[in-house]
Amino acid sequence: MFTKSLCIAAITVSMATAAHARARVLVASYGNDSNPCTFGSPCKTFQQAHDVVDAGGEVTTIDSAGFGPINITMAVTITSPDGVEAGVVRLRVAMPLTSMPDK
Repeated sequence: MFTKSLCIAAITVSMATAAHARARVLVASYGNDSNPCTFGSPCKTFQQAHDVVDAGGEVTTIDSAGFGPINITMAVTITSPDGVEAGVVRLRVAMPLTSMPDK
């Protein structure tokens, strides 16, 4: 009984985690990091968007703003539509930044 309950709990948790990751998420100046990062409810920061997007996914900015620092730990594209500025400034780091190979 205990093993069956543990297996069901593990499957439920893994399904819930997978449901939150998406191939494309959005950020906006008026967003909130407790939002699901959709067009109607965008995130506020690049870091939150990075944390919820699929590896190899896309973070798109809706408007021009500062979206805070970001620690990139997987392949991700940060993009914006024409007329929207979404810059990323490289901070000084102890090791050089490298691009991740495509899988």
